[in-house]
Amino acid sequence: MWEEVSFWLSPELQHKLWFLKLLAWLVSLFFLGSILYFLIKTQYLKYRWRKTAWVKDYRRFKAVHFPKKPKEWLKVERLIKSDLLSENKLGVVKAAELLDRALKVMGYPSGDWSSRLSQAIGDESFDQASVLRALELKERILKNPDLAIKKEDTKKAVEAFQQTLSKLNYF
Repeated sequence: MWEEVSFWLSPELQHKLWFLKLLAWLVSLFFLGSILYFLIKTQYLKYRWRKTAWVKDYRRFKAVHFPKKPKEWLKVERLIKSDLLSENKLGVVKAAELLDRALKVMGYPSGDWSSRLSQAIGDESFDQASVLRALELKERILKNPDLAIKKEDTKKAVEAFQQTLSKLNYF
């Protein structure tokens, strides 16, 4: 038995197996690196941190997204920058839908807009009137798609939605 152990531990054999040791280390490093890569790319670590962190207001915290702007909002920005009025109108409608979705995620699925916004934000410095005007504009666009609207009005409406979503920690 000692002969077998001494054979496996002998420097001659160890010197002959250096390539296999190196290959095993490289394969292990590859798998460790790929595990870390996929943990970071899938946002799993942020998800686990959110689940374990002590959060004072969980509804607002639940609506927090990743530091990058969501793809939906980037589409809204692209629509608003367009020269076509129809795309600007579509940008207002999409921004309002995004606000509605964010409020539903935070736990305010029903009720009128003013009560939902006041419950969700509740900040004195929040300009709720501009958001309500923007929502009114969205309703007019949906009722009459051929409505003539100034491009500045659509930009103001989207800015109001953007400020509201940033107050809700959506960005």
